Amino acid sequence: PVEGLPIICGLDFGRDPAAAFCQCINGQWRVLTEVIGNNESAELFAPRIKRHLAEKYPGWRVEFWGDPRGADGNQANEQTAYDIFRSHGMKVLPATTDNSPELRRSAVEAVLSRRNGFRINTTCLTAKIGFGGGYHYPKIKGTGMFSERPRKNLYSHVVEAVENAILGGGEGDAIVTMPERMR
Repeated sequence: PVEGLPIICGLDFGRDPAAAFCQCINGQWRVLTEVIGNNESAELFAPRIKRHLAEKYPGWRVEFWGDPRGADGNQANEQTAYDIFRSHGMKVLPATTDNSPELRRSAVEAVLSRRNGFRINTTCLTAKIGFGGGYHYPKIKGTGMFSERPRKNLYSHVVEAVENAILGGGEGDAIVTMPERMR
């Protein structure tokens, strides 16, 4: 990481949560590290994220941007993933208000279309495979068209965590405030 710039942590919640730790340096987004959960709640995942920050980024300023669904209550009580992270000293903000697939795709496409706009650390294997095709929109049989929703799999959670970091880190605002931009 580059000193003086914040670490931007994108989060995707659910039973298979993921976190992507990124930085934006002169318009280039870098995925520095990733933490992948496996059938675990926010109650177990939040302390893992806190330990990861203490080990990899002690003393760094960190912004947390999450899936807007993380603000939804769970089935057992009214506590949200955002509440659980806040209780561990990490204030998570929603990366978007409506979780629009078009906005998510447009923001990531804008980053990917820049010359040297995106890099992934070689240690982030799940994100690398996800961006290399593991995360995708399945074809609708017999139509030649693609589904509006991505296929949920091992790679989708970390890629969506990266999307949340990119959106929360300002790329979503850039897309929305540039109406002349082709989407």
